[in-house]
Amino acid sequence: MKYKVVRKFNDEQHKHKYEVNDIYPLPNKESREDLLMNVEKNKYDKVYIVPLDKLTKLELQELCIAHDLEYQKTDTKADLIELLSE
Repeated sequence: MKYKVVRKFNDEQHKHKYEVNDIYPLPNKESREDLLMNVEKNKYDKVYIVPLDKLTKLELQELCIAHDLEYQKTDTKADLIELLSE
């Protein structure tokens, strides 16, 4: 599953700095979603990522625009999530 970064953070394990609106995780990298979604308490008690399927269609379209991805207005949420996950 892919996620939208909602708060910037440094992934020390993979030596990558994530900015707001980035897609998490990087291709071929292990995910730490429980910690970053604050399911498992992190030391800052903050949420850093949100699952793409929890976003609205408009939010997904805005994320596509931020990543220079072309989509059709008729695309469904599932289509947009697939596009963002490639």
